[in-house]
Amino acid sequence: MPWRLINFSPVNQMLNVAVDEVFLLGRHEGFSSETLRLWSPSACIILLPRDANLDYINLEACKRFNVTIVRRCSAGDIFFSDPNTLNFSIVLNEREFKIPSNPLEAYKFLYNGVQKTLNKLGLNPNIEYATPMLINGKIISIASQHYYYDNMLFHGVLFVNSDLSLARKVIKGDFSKKITTLKCEIGREILIEEVKNILVSSFEEVLGEKFTVENINQKEKEILNTLLIRKYGSDKWNIEGKSPLTLKDALIEIYIAYPPTSICRSLLSLINETIADLRDRLEVRVWYRGKGRPPGVEITQGLYQASKGSIIPAVIINGKLKFGPKIPSKKDLRKAIEEAISMFEQSSNEE
Repeated sequence: MPWRLINFSPVNQMLNVAVDEVFLLGRHEGFSSETLRLWSPSACIILLPRDANLDYINLEACKRFNVTIVRRCSAGDIFFSDPNTLNFSIVLNEREFKIPSNPLEAYKFLYNGVQKTLNKLGLNPNIEYATPMLINGKIISIASQHYYYDNMLFHGVLFVNSDLSLARKVIKGDFSKKITTLKCEIGREILIEEVKNILVSSFEEVLGEKFTVENINQKEKEILNTLLIRKYGSDKWNIEGKSPLTLKDALIEIYIAYPPTSICRSLLSLINETIADLRDRLEVRVWYRGKGRPPGVEITQGLYQASKGSIIPAVIINGKLKFGPKIPSKKDLRKAIEEAISMFEQSSNEE
C-alpha cells in the first residue's frame, strides 16, 4: 500500500488521541495503509501513557485552565500538547514495510525524521531509546512506540512555540521545567506549517517514500466513533486506565492445540457455524498453545485459566471460561454468546 499523509485535527481532543489507535487497528485489519499523520490540538491537552497514574498531573490546574486529559494506547512519558505543538504519528505494518525488528533500533530509525528536521533548522539533537530528544540538555521532543500484532505505532510531540508556562502549571515535578521549544532554541517565532513541511520531507528521506495527501476513510470514521464511545470518551479509560475487552458486542476466544487436533478443528467449525450471522458484532481471537501472545493483545482471566489448567480446547466469552475441554452443543454455545451480547447491551443502556 502507498504511504499517505493525513492532516487531521478534530476539535474533540479525545477523538484526536483515538485516531492513532484507529489507524493501528485499520492497518491490522487491512482498511488503512501506511500513514504519517500530523496534527495540533485546538486547546491544551495532556496525553497520559496507558499504564500511568495521575500522580504527576495537577488536576486542579487542569480544570482551571481547561486542559483535557486523555490516555493514549502507548507507554512512556507524559505528552503535553497545545495549538503551538506539532504532534506526529506513524503507523506501519512491519512485514510490508521493513524496519529494524529490534524495538530500540526501530525507535531510532523512525525518530530520525524528527532529528533531520531539527538538523535542517540548525540544531543538533540526540536520539536515545525511550528517552526524550534533547537539545542543550533540554527536552525538545518526546516520542513513544506501541506494537499491535505485526503493526507499529510511533508517535510523539515536537515543541514548536508551545506554552511552557502552562505545561509547568499542569504537570508536577521537574519534567515540565526541562522542556524547551524551537522558538527558544532558534531565537525566533516559527510557523507550525513551516515545521510541518520540513518534517514531511525529512520523513520521506528516512522512509524512502513519497506521501500522498489523503483524508481518513469511511471505515476509519466508523471505528473512530466506536472508540470514542467505548474507550476514549470514558473516565474508565482516561482516568482509571481500564480498557474495554473489545470494541465489538462480545469477545469470543478459542484456545486450541498447535497444530490443531481433530477435536480442535471441530470446535472451530462449530463456532464459525454458530456465529455466522453475528460476525459483525463479535471479535474472535484464536489462541494456540505454545505460540505466545501477539504484541498489544491482553490476556483475559479466562484464557489464563484455560492455559494454566491445560484445558484444550476451550471457549472463553468476555474473559470468562465457558466451555472446555468438551465441545459444547451448538444450542448451548449460541445461548452463551447471546447472553454475553445482551449483557453488553444492558450495560450500554445503563451508561
